[in-house]
Amino acid sequence: VNKCMMESVQTHVLMGSIILAVCFSMSIEGYSGVQTERLLDTLWLLFTSWAATFTFVALWLALRFQMKISGSARERLLRRHRFMVPDDLVVGKMGGENLVDQMADFHNWVLTTMEDMTSAQTDE
Repeated sequence: VNKCMMESVQTHVLMGSIILAVCFSMSIEGYSGVQTERLLDTLWLLFTSWAATFTFVALWLALRFQMKISGSARERLLRRHRFMVPDDLVVGKMGGENLVDQMADFHNWVLTTMEDMTSAQTDE
C-alpha cells in the first residue's frame, strides 16, 4: 500500500512540476499583447497567478507527504528489524569490565604474537 502511495505521489510531483512550469511560462511568455482590454489582461494575470500558486501549494504538500510516508516506512522497518545493541548497563550485568579487559588482553596478545612472528622473520 505504501509503495502504491509513493508511486502516485511521485507521479503527482512529476506532473505538478510540469504544470507549474507551464503556468510560469504562460505568465512570462503568454502576455496577450497591446490590443486587448485592460479587464481581460487583469483576469488573465489573476488566473495565471492563482494557477501557479495552487500548483505550487499542491507540489509542496505532495513533497511533504512523500517525506512523511518515507519516514514512517523507514521507522516501521527499523522497528521490525532492529538489533538491540547492549549499553553500559547490560555490559555490566554480563560481566562488566572483566569482559572488556579480557577482550583487551586478547587483542594485545594477538598484536604481540604478530609482532614476534614478523620480528622473527626479519631476524633470519
